[in-house]
Amino acid sequence: MIRIIAVQEPDPESIVITTTDIHLPRRIGETVDRALNGTLDFHYGAENYFIRVEWTRDA
Repeated sequence: MIRIIAVQEPDPESIVITTTDIHLPRRIGETVDRALNGTLDFHYGAENYFIRVEWTRDA
């Protein structure tokens, strides 16, 4: 089952979403990017079992 484990706000300009799947973060990032237009970057970990998705608002 694919789930969101936690949503944290480490600072006023960041949100960290932890999931149980590597595909869900990519889909969340793509949805945010389509809705808000910014810069979307994907960073894969060793053996592709980890992904970090970073979206930033364009100025």
